[in-house]
Amino acid sequence: MGGDQFALSVVRLHGRNRSTWNKKGLTASSQRFDYDYSEDELKSLAKDIKPLAKKAERVHVLFNNNYQEQGQRGARMLAPLLAAE
Repeated sequence: MGGDQFALSVVRLHGRNRSTWNKKGLTASSQRFDYDYSEDELKSLAKDIKPLAKKAERVHVLFNNNYQEQGQRGARMLAPLLAAE
């Protein structure tokens, strides 16, 4: 590793559900993270994530919007955006 390079960079995505983020009385954390990222949002995030690959040996992107299969859907959409030149 070079002097300015990191071994690992982690990006954690919680979703952008403003209506439930600070809501009181929720029965499960999944209610707070109930959010599906749009393709446009993921394209914008990919632009921010790609430069991390030049600064770190490995980049991990974790979807923490854990309602149903939202994280898996987001990951499937983001992967090709990150792989594109």
